[in-house]
Amino acid sequence: MRTSVLSRLGLATVLLSAVVGCGGGEETTEQEPEGILEVFSWWTSGSEKAAFDALVAEFNNQYPKVEVINAAQDGSQMAHDLFNERMVSGDPPDTFQSNAASRLFGWVGTPDDQSQSKLLNLEPLAAKQSWKDYFSPEVRSLVTLGDAMWAVPVNVHRINAVMYSPPMLARAGFDAPPTTLPELIATCEAIDALGET
Repeated sequence: MRTSVLSRLGLATVLLSAVVGCGGGEETTEQEPEGILEVFSWWTSGSEKAAFDALVAEFNNQYPKVEVINAAQDGSQMAHDLFNERMVSGDPPDTFQSNAASRLFGWVGTPDDQSQSKLLNLEPLAAKQSWKDYFSPEVRSLVTLGDAMWAVPVNVHRINAVMYSPPMLARAGFDAPPTTLPELIATCEAIDALGET
């Protein structure tokens, strides 16, 4: 029942960070969706939980006959492990949180072949709801494989930020932080030569 509910929901797939729908079928009816929607994530604390709760509240306003089950797990590594186990054993959640690009595309396939995808191709829904008008090309590229969107970006954050000390850069002879990879390497070598970290 969950798969048919998800395939009728459309916007149900918009529920979480790079939310993706598992299962098959295309959107087939305009009938008001009802049933259960399981959302798997690791949004369990602080502002993450508040954001999830706000998303679910808005979803419930639009789809009052759908019960959202929050299957959130504490800790991203434990969530990843349990999620992988469920996907491999054939017990996927209806939708789930995922980091974009490689972690997501591992369930889809390659740019040339998505025939064995375990995820629902969201491109028809994206076209129908004009998602390309709302997401930049850079953000869309992180959830697009083989010219199809496979997830819905709900938040964007980076975990690969580089912090630096302006006084340290000045001691190493730089007036500004590096802006290219070669400049970064040269800056790090200069700082290393000073014996600083």
